[in-house]
Amino acid sequence: FKFVILEGKDMSEREVESDHNFEVALGLCASFAEHPPTKKEFQAALTWCSLHYRLNPWKERHYHETWAEVEAGVVKSVLSYCLDRFQRNPGVRPGHERTEQLKQVVHERLKECDMLTPCGKKTPTRGRGMSKPKDAKA
Repeated sequence: FKFVILEGKDMSEREVESDHNFEVALGLCASFAEHPPTKKEFQAALTWCSLHYRLNPWKERHYHETWAEVEAGVVKSVLSYCLDRFQRNPGVRPGHERTEQLKQVVHERLKECDMLTPCGKKTPTRGRGMSKPKDAKA
């Protein structure tokens, strides 16, 4: 089973805008724009889904885990690509309506969570320049 179907080696606009992958990307952006899960979190969720919903035919858990590791990387790449496009390009080239739709979904989700800067980008939640919460232990 594959959530994302890739035709090339690299994540690109063509891959994200394909008929199958666009629906996946739309759902990912609507669900996780404000706090994207890590690859390990995606992997754990995919392993659980594969085992409990029988997405794959294997009986041994390690096959499900191996599949989930690869699939989690691809799913995470789709979400990362969409969020990167949202941050990088204020506009969209003509003819890329699906990319514009993805950007609008990310914008609305971040707006709902009060995570947009005045210039319309995502408020940083971690990384350089972000201080630890006062109650956090080193």
